[in-house]
Amino acid sequence: MSEAHLVDGEALQFRNLKYADLGPVTALNLRAFQDSDTWQWRFRGVSPSGLVAITKHFGRKAYFDPHVKCKVAYTSSRPYLGFLAYEQFPHTSSQLSYYQKLMNWVNSLYERFLYWWYDAGAVKRRMQYNEVQYGTALYKTGLFNHPGGFLHVHLVAVDPEIQKRGIGKALLNIVHNDADMHRLPSFLVASTIGFGMYEHLGYRTAVTTELRDDETGEIVKISSCMIRDAKKE
Repeated sequence: MSEAHLVDGEALQFRNLKYADLGPVTALNLRAFQDSDTWQWRFRGVSPSGLVAITKHFGRKAYFDPHVKCKVAYTSSRPYLGFLAYEQFPHTSSQLSYYQKLMNWVNSLYERFLYWWYDAGAVKRRMQYNEVQYGTALYKTGLFNHPGGFLHVHLVAVDPEIQKRGIGKALLNIVHNDADMHRLPSFLVASTIGFGMYEHLGYRTAVTTELRDDETGEIVKISSCMIRDAKKE
């Protein structure tokens, strides 16, 4: 951004996610999505402690994934206002170091342990189903055939106490600046609360996908899978 974005008179800043941030960022994400029908469906039946542990594990996986870029939005007096996670496809480097391979293995084991410890097998099945549905929708967009690839926005979260203050837009501008620099489109699955903002930022619905309840078969959510084309000079 050419000019500083102010929040309550303080400049909004961004930093890379640190391991020590995982706890506060987990709390931020849970607050941001506490009213989301999709999140409530995914974690239905799991204990509050299990919800926190599994959500934190997702952040841990992103932190250790060398392909995922994670940013924390903050001001001088408020260290956790927003969170962003995105990555570029195809990966510019597919070669993982020994340490990265080791951490992937450790995280995989720990994930199995969490689902077992919190008796969250149903949560695991919903997560896998969710990934298949969203992955299928992404494939249908044709982005995997785009020259140079695309940027995939995994998560944008803003503290609900300070939403609608431009923080989500400022976080997405990090992605868009990256995308425009490399002439790449951006992709995301729109949340209900963010849909209008995404349209305002130039996203368009490419395909839609639905999630159905694993017990009742009823539709949980019909989601818009949206694409923003890179801006031309």
